[in-house]
Amino acid sequence: MNCECELDYEYHEFVECITSALDARDPYTGDHSRRVSDMACFLCGKLGISSAETQEIHIAGHLHDIGKIGVPDRVLLKPGRLDDEEWSIMKKHPEIGAEILSKSQHFTRIAAIILHHHERWDGKGYPFGAKGEEIPFGARIIAVCDSIDAMASARAYRKALSLDICRSEIEKNIGIMYDPKIAETALQNWEELGGAAAVIIGKKIITAKKTRELAVSGLAKGMKLTHDAKEIFQNMKDEAADICCDARSEAGLDEEDAEE
Repeated sequence: MNCECELDYEYHEFVECITSALDARDPYTGDHSRRVSDMACFLCGKLGISSAETQEIHIAGHLHDIGKIGVPDRVLLKPGRLDDEEWSIMKKHPEIGAEILSKSQHFTRIAAIILHHHERWDGKGYPFGAKGEEIPFGARIIAVCDSIDAMASARAYRKALSLDICRSEIEKNIGIMYDPKIAETALQNWEELGGAAAVIIGKKIITAKKTRELAVSGLAKGMKLTHDAKEIFQNMKDEAADICCDARSEAGLDEEDAEE
């Protein structure tokens, strides 16, 4: 399932640089984001979404967890399940990510998708408890893809769930967690969609060290970015630093935590 829409997106290499920063801290999140992005692009095609909107949703898939840059390592990289206090910190990531991206006019609509990607169709999600069509359409697509990949991925505290179990969970939550039309489309195309939950098509899974090297090398060379993209990247790095500090402060983290 190779997504070609990214080839036409002016800032795609720039987005890859941004996501590499998070991937260097947490390789799972980077790999997960690419799979979610590819699945979202595939679903957009099946739903008849325009090329322009598909590009935005595809990029939102890449960036949907970028707010985890503001989550301390002791929470983000914890090998076991999160406790209530840790979970409250983790749940800030959609707002942190949206705030980072909203500083650029090029990412305003993408920021809205990221802000709402953990909302539920029944209104029991976060951060605002939005429900139904109050949730941006792109966020509803990301929610389905995010869930599929999260369930199909092995974590330190549990094994990966089989694709049959993942399918059953999506089906059980139609109209509860997920937009019925989007979830049903996913189920109707499950064999092709489900394959992307297990592997990254055409990409090698690389180590955090290598990812960091690629990110630094790419940025040093400019990665053929336009002047505007470079300026936006620098502004976003500055905003991310400020927002991460604010997020850590609000969570009651001290300087030692901030230096993890």
